[in-house]
Amino acid sequence: MRNFYSFVYVLLFVSLVFFTTPVKSQTLLEQNRDHVVLKWAPLSLFEYYNTFLLGVEIPFRNPRFTFQQELGYGHASMSIWFTEDEARPNRHVVRSNSQFRFYIKEWKSFRLFTAAEYFLRRSRTYAIEFDPHDCEGGCADYSGAPYDTERIVNALHLKFGFQAWLSRRISLEVYTGYGYRTIKSQSLTPGVSPLWWDIPQASLREPLPSFAPGFQIGLLLGK
Repeated sequence: MRNFYSFVYVLLFVSLVFFTTPVKSQTLLEQNRDHVVLKWAPLSLFEYYNTFLLGVEIPFRNPRFTFQQELGYGHASMSIWFTEDEARPNRHVVRSNSQFRFYIKEWKSFRLFTAAEYFLRRSRTYAIEFDPHDCEGGCADYSGAPYDTERIVNALHLKFGFQAWLSRRISLEVYTGYGYRTIKSQSLTPGVSPLWWDIPQASLREPLPSFAPGFQIGLLLGK
């Protein structure tokens, strides 16, 4: 009987070895590359035209190709570029980054990429133009007229960087971008052109060099 049980155990072991399909362990990249990733770009909060910038990266059928869209909003009241005693403009900023990305090389949890990006930022400032009256020997009265101005920046960047998965859910990206941008500044109130707004403008025929470095923290969405 003992020999019979020994034979059964050996037969079960041989069956498990030969008829059980081995399970291959997946790397972090293999688990995550087909999922949508939510991203945050912290450095945009510290720019002069500051925004809170969030985005999503969506993989194509071939996950080495992805599309990434970022949207951001900010106000000058959140800017670090003004002192506590300095008056802050009533300036609203919206921003969009649209990026087509290709991953050049991949490892277990790390991959290099290059991307083409279209950048758009529109800032709008609401202010009051004061007109002094009876200024002989000192101005006795001021009247104020509200006006709006806007500044639109368009840019094209070629970006290079890497994406590293720090855990099952969290990623870190570091990148740099080079390209050109154009700037259009204008008053939205007819007949109002404040002196502080009369700055040199760049037309589409006069692009300016553009440099766009940064980093992003990613959160994997889904199961």
